[in-house]
Amino acid sequence: MDIITKIAVLTIPLFSGVLLSCEHNSSLMKEGRIKFVEPEKVMSVDPDTSLSDSFREIPYAYNLQIINDSILIIHSQSHETESNQFIAYDMGDYHRLGSFVKQGRGPGEILEPWIVPSDARQKGLYVRDNASGAAYIIDVMRVLGGDNEDSFQEVDIPDGTVDWAPLNSTNYLLLVNEHNELTIQLTGTQKHTFHPYRGLNADRYIPKFSSILTGNEAQGKLAYAMLCFPQIAIIDYKSKEIHSSAVDPSYKNWESILKSQFSPESMQYYRTLTSSDKYIIALYDGCSLSDTASPSHIPTIHIFDWEGRFLYELRVRENIGAMSLDSCSSYLYCIDNSSGQIIRYDLSGILGE
Repeated sequence: MDIITKIAVLTIPLFSGVLLSCEHNSSLMKEGRIKFVEPEKVMSVDPDTSLSDSFREIPYAYNLQIINDSILIIHSQSHETESNQFIAYDMGDYHRLGSFVKQGRGPGEILEPWIVPSDARQKGLYVRDNASGAAYIIDVMRVLGGDNEDSFQEVDIPDGTVDWAPLNSTNYLLLVNEHNELTIQLTGTQKHTFHPYRGLNADRYIPKFSSILTGNEAQGKLAYAMLCFPQIAIIDYKSKEIHSSAVDPSYKNWESILKSQFSPESMQYYRTLTSSDKYIIALYDGCSLSDTASPSHIPTIHIFDWEGRFLYELRVRENIGAMSLDSCSSYLYCIDNSSGQIIRYDLSGILGE
């Protein structure tokens, strides 16, 4: 997904650790706040070919997510005559469990559904309606059983919410525009508010604030992967400590990046991410929008730990898109954008999980 599409979808629109430092400092680029890092190891990985015949009924997949450590959800229409958006598969033998969510306004329907990335251990599927901004948790097993009404739990998010992300079933991270200031709020049983954008015009810079978020409840941390900046930022939301790792020197040009207009030559850096209690796995483009649109474009996979160390750069030969990590097996499930098919990489030898 390119930057322009990402801004329209606004899956998790947050900004970089550069700006997170501005709550206590006038300079967005205060020396020492950002650490330039290089991978400790670079290696190539190939897809596991044993999965190749498991999803023949899907002509083209758009997104995917593992839930409950046992069910793979694929965003697609399996047949021309089927209007359901999501298809569920048992990850034990990949038999089809059923499909759900039609486009519409009635029970069990969403106008423009989009999967919100979450921990694969979450029991529900988190979905945003890009048409209305509404957010839902879907009880997949209940909706597959025909309960289209009670299986949808709408998440109560405040006015001014630009977007949201789940930490768990009761705690959510929100990006909220309050009086033209963007604040990050962790709501639910835990409540924390961050002011990373003080002094910045929210209405003007929201497009450049777009990023992707994942959480680590066990360690009490959140990670941000930036689209417009080559950085991963990690926040300890209890101690308020921030670690920001940059993988390309271009992060120093923050001011010109922030103020520039989007064009085919605008840079896209991180595109999506997934995580476990030990690792953050991010998809990195590091090229212009025009290059990401090329069929020959191949991204790389960056693996960090939760201290911000850049452990691995994985080189692939596929133009992969959405990702979801099965932390039980250390298989990384992805969509091959060129074919729309599901592929996976065996990372057990790398992650050791």
